[in-house]
Amino acid sequence: MYKMTYSMDETQAMYAAESEDMLHWTLLNGGEPVLDLRPMGRIIRDPFWFEFEGRYHALFTDNWNSRTIGHAVSDNFLDWELLPFIPVMGENDNVVNCWAPEVYREVDGTYVIIWSTSFADKNDDHKISNRIWGTRTKDFKTFTKAQLFFDPGHPVIDATMWVENATYYMAFKDERGFNAPESKWSAIRTTWARAEEEPFRWKRGLEGERAEVSCEKKKNAAQSGVRIGDMTWEEEPVCGLNGPMLQRISPLLTGWRTEGPILMKKDGEFYMFFDSFGDHSYKGLKSPDFEVWTDISGEMEFPYHCKHLCIRGV
Repeated sequence: MYKMTYSMDETQAMYAAESEDMLHWTLLNGGEPVLDLRPMGRIIRDPFWFEFEGRYHALFTDNWNSRTIGHAVSDNFLDWELLPFIPVMGENDNVVNCWAPEVYREVDGTYVIIWSTSFADKNDDHKISNRIWGTRTKDFKTFTKAQLFFDPGHPVIDATMWVENATYYMAFKDERGFNAPESKWSAIRTTWARAEEEPFRWKRGLEGERAEVSCEKKKNAAQSGVRIGDMTWEEEPVCGLNGPMLQRISPLLTGWRTEGPILMKKDGEFYMFFDSFGDHSYKGLKSPDFEVWTDISGEMEFPYHCKHLCIRGV
C-alpha cells in the first residue's frame, strides 16, 4: 500500500490519496482537504509526509514568503493536528522563503530536513537566488542551525532524496531561466554519491550545543518546544559542498517547466514522479540504474490537478 499527500493551486490546502500499485490512486476524505490553513492566513504547498515514532508527520511550505516551515501530525492520515511552525532559518530578516521541505534519514540514524531558500540581498527582480538548505534533528523538536546543503553554482529548488545501501540519490529542479519561455533549463536533473565520499560534512553536531529558543513570536517560544542550534550567521554555513554530487549531475531529464520531483524504489527500480506544470499534468519516469530513464506517464492515473506531491509506502 502507498499513501500520497498533495496540494492544489485552487485551495493551497493538503489532500490525501492511497494506491495499491503506486500508479493508480483513490482519493481519501471524499477528495476534500485533510488540512486547510486558509482561515489562519497560511497556505499548504509541497506537503511531504513520513512516519516517525508510530505517527504520520507532514512538513510543508507554509507561505510564499516565510522563514518557517509547517509541521502537522496524524494517527490515521485523515485527521491532522497542526504543530508549531519550525523556524528553520531563525530570525534572519534577509530570508525570503522556505519552500518544499522534505525529510530523509541519514546513515547514522539522524533525520535531515532540506528545503530551498533565497535571500533578499541576492535576489534580482524575478531572478530568485534559491539554494538547498538543511538542518538535522533526532526528535523534530530540536534542530541544528540551518546550513547550506546543495549548491551547484546556480539557482535550484525542490531537492528530493532517496537513501539506500549507504548511497544518496537526489533529484532537483534546475531553476535557471525561471520558467521563462526562452529558457533552456527549468527542468529536473539527478545526482548521487556514496556515503563514504562524505558529500555532506555537517559543521556542527546535535550534541553539546547551547540552544537558543526561536519561534515566530518569542513570547510563545517556551510553549512551542522548538529549539534551534547556536551557529551564528557570521560563521560560514557550509556542509561539505558537495564534491562527487556536483561531478555527477545528469543532463536535464524532463521537459521545460517541470518541478517537484519525488523519488521512490519498487521491485528494484527507481521511480521519479514530477509536476509537469507547463502542460498541467503529472508525469513519471522509471529506471533500473538511476541513469537510463523510461517515460511511464501513460500508465499513471493521479489525482486531478495535484501539485508537488509526496508518495511513500506503508
